[in-house]
Amino acid sequence: MAKRRVTPQFYLILFLFAASIISIAFVLFRPERTTVIESGTIEFKQNFKGVVLRDEDIVNVAEFSRAEYEVAEGAEVVRGELVASAYTLDYSEKTINELYEVRQAIKEYQEDTLLKDIVNVELTTLNDSIQAKALEIRSCVNGISDADLLELEREMAVLMQQKEDYLTSAVKADDFLNELYEKKATLESEIASARMELNAESSGVISFYFDGLEDFLNIENIDSYDVSEIENIIDGTDLQQYQNSDVEYPLYKVVNSARWYVIVTSDRNIEEFNKHTYFTMIFDQNTEKQYTGELLGKRIYGNGYVYTFEFTEDIGQMLDSRVVSIEMYNVFEGLTVPSAAIQEKNGVKYLNIRKDGVDSAVPIVIASTEKGIVIVKEQDGYDPLALGDTVVY
Repeated sequence: MAKRRVTPQFYLILFLFAASIISIAFVLFRPERTTVIESGTIEFKQNFKGVVLRDEDIVNVAEFSRAEYEVAEGAEVVRGELVASAYTLDYSEKTINELYEVRQAIKEYQEDTLLKDIVNVELTTLNDSIQAKALEIRSCVNGISDADLLELEREMAVLMQQKEDYLTSAVKADDFLNELYEKKATLESEIASARMELNAESSGVISFYFDGLEDFLNIENIDSYDVSEIENIIDGTDLQQYQNSDVEYPLYKVVNSARWYVIVTSDRNIEEFNKHTYFTMIFDQNTEKQYTGELLGKRIYGNGYVYTFEFTEDIGQMLDSRVVSIEMYNVFEGLTVPSAAIQEKNGVKYLNIRKDGVDSAVPIVIASTEKGIVIVKEQDGYDPLALGDTVVY
């Protein structure tokens, strides 16, 4: 009878069978290991790209031909304060030019004709103030001064109005001057009918910067963004799908400077990112100032995680930022165990704690991990972990 040849497949099957037996025996008979809970610290430092979202009220107006702003970018306003004026399409630059010419004619007639030979101390003081303010504005325009140009222009307007009011009260009008006054009043009425004053409907910081993403990135939608949407905004990919296509005319926005958010994404679960944990952050827009953000929560998607941080300190230079680079930092302190001691069942991580010869499973939250050491705390509602507790695994 011929001998049966042993094939390589036979040896493979024999090897796999033996390996299975050994694995089962290891699980059933491996020696029990124990450790004790210790204390320690772990430093967390990581860089991210993120998207800034603000709590802001956007002011839109019907189509307008011109806008005049009463406050500067970044200025604080209170509810009811005049922010800007918008002029309808009925507004005409010709009318404004005519009004300017009439005012000049009135001023020249008052000063050069009716007050020509009269020394007037109050008028001289006003003229000196106007000349000094003009020098301040010129220095600002030429870059010599870093003063607020809009504020200087507002101060100049006040001085010019004071002079106009003084001359009207100090000079006795004749027929020619009365005709100029009537023409001035008519032109001002025409302009006023096309002018709409816009007052702040809430208190906050004024911004005139718009990127078209304001309707999409707003506080009402803060819990709805997925990984792809945030990453598209960071990469600048197909932003049109997030921008408002309706015909709108945003004029300004009032930003709550003490309530704003940053959203970041990750392709993995970051164990340090637990709800209500605070992180120190430095943004590329401001390398000197450190901000503190609180993690409000995380949302899980098939392609990653979305994490939302809230800030309750002055927004500062982040007022007009949208995509930011972030250096995030924290130092975690607490109870530590080897990562091998952590067990998991049905998606719940736990430690097997032995007290008085009795083992009990305590579900845990991992605060931070580094080089095989983990900072842990018990989940809410369970017996607290303590320094020196025995962990069996």
